[in-house]
Amino acid sequence: MMAIRDLDRTSWRRRRTSGWTLPTGLLCAGILLVNAVALGCSDDRALTVQRLSKDKGQAGDELVIHGSGFQSDGVKRVRVYFGNQQAKVKKFIGNDQILIEVPGGNNMGKTVDVQIIFEPGGAKQLAKAFKYIEISRLKVDDFENKKPGQ
Repeated sequence: MMAIRDLDRTSWRRRRTSGWTLPTGLLCAGILLVNAVALGCSDDRALTVQRLSKDKGQAGDELVIHGSGFQSDGVKRVRVYFGNQQAKVKKFIGNDQILIEVPGGNNMGKTVDVQIIFEPGGAKQLAKAFKYIEISRLKVDDFENKKPGQ
C-alpha cells in the first residue's frame, strides 16, 4: 500500500511541476514540418528555368536565361549547352537571370535544345528552345555601282 501511495505522489509532482509539454520527437517533427512548408512555398529559393530572352539568333549573340533560384543557396557553377555546344556564361544578373553568349558550331538552320546544368542543383532543359538563323553572305560591293541587269 505504501508503494502505491509513493507512486501516486511522484506522478502528481511530475504533472504539477512540468506543466504542459510535448514529447521531444513530436516537437522536432513539428519544427521540421513548418520549415519544409516555408521553404517549399518560397519562389525565390526554387531552382527553375523559365525561358530565353530570344528564341532565335546566331553564334556570338548575347541572350538572357530567365528563371529563379539561380543563387539562392550561394553561388552555383553553371554550364549551358545549345545542342552539344557549350555557351559562354558571362554573368549572373541577380537571382533570376544569367547572361550568356550563344556558341558557334555547325548548327546553322537548326532548332536545338538548351540545357542548363547547375552545380549543385541539377540539370534543366528547354526543349527546342533556340533556332540558329543563317546570315546572308552578301557584301556591300554587291549593291554599289550596279545598274539594273548587270
